[in-house]
This record gives sequence, structure tokens and C-alpha cells, in this order.
Amino acid sequence: MKELRVLQIDDDEDDHLFLSWAVERAGVPMQLHFVSKAHKALELLRCLSESQALPHYILLDVRMPEVSGHELAQIIRAMPELQSVPIVMFTSSNHPADVRMARESGAVAYFEKPTDLATIVTLVKEWYGCWQRGELLRRWPNAV
Repeated sequence: MKELRVLQIDDDEDDHLFLSWAVERAGVPMQLHFVSKAHKALELLRCLSESQALPHYILLDVRMPEVSGHELAQIIRAMPELQSVPIVMFTSSNHPADVRMARESGAVAYFEKPTDLATIVTLVKEWYGCWQRGELLRRWPNAV
């Protein structure tokens, strides 16, 4: 089985641990990188680009200090070497304005962070399945 490479950019380390547990429970081969600051994410993405090991997905939180997820998505979209990497908003916000701004900033999907492990395990399996089948992950809240 091929390994899915994911970069999670989130200011909450607990959310990363939760996602890590879900990946383990899901039993899918996934390499999960985590950074909590926008500038660190950009540094890592440049390094990964140089080594031709870009992530298959970038999971991006909307509400982060210093630089919002929307702003960071726009920065990433402006970098030619990163334009093909799908950005997935993975956030606790379900505010319609955040969903609209996610679309405008170049995200391909929007997931509200689940609060239970079973739901996040299901999401991990869905993400892996889409990637393995070569399908573009697309999901948006119904209300928008």
C-alpha cells in the first residue's frame, strides 16, 4: 500500500494527537507531519518541495494566531510549486463566512473537526480512499 503524506497545520497540539490516534486506529498508511505556526509550515513546504516529497493533502485550521488559515491558504496558492497540493480546511469553525472564505482562498474541501474518535477515523479512511482512487477530495457543509 502506498503511503499518504499529510501536513496538518494547526495551533492546537491536542488536535494533532487526536488525528494521530485516528490514523493509527484507521490502519491506513499515512505519514502525518504537524506544524503549529504558519512560518514553520511554509519552511517545511519549501523543504518538502525541494526534496520532491510534497504532501498529498494540507489540513489547515481556520482560526490560528498570527496568520489565519485563509491567509495561509492564499500564500500557499500563490507559490507555483504548491498549487497542485489540495488544501483541506479542518477546523472547529462552522461559520458560513469561514466556509465562504475557505472556498475563495483555494481550499478544495471543508471539514468541521469531529469531537469523537470514531468519526475522525471514518474521515481518515475517506481521505485515504479518495487519494488511493485518484479522486479529488471535495466536501463542503450543506448550509453553504
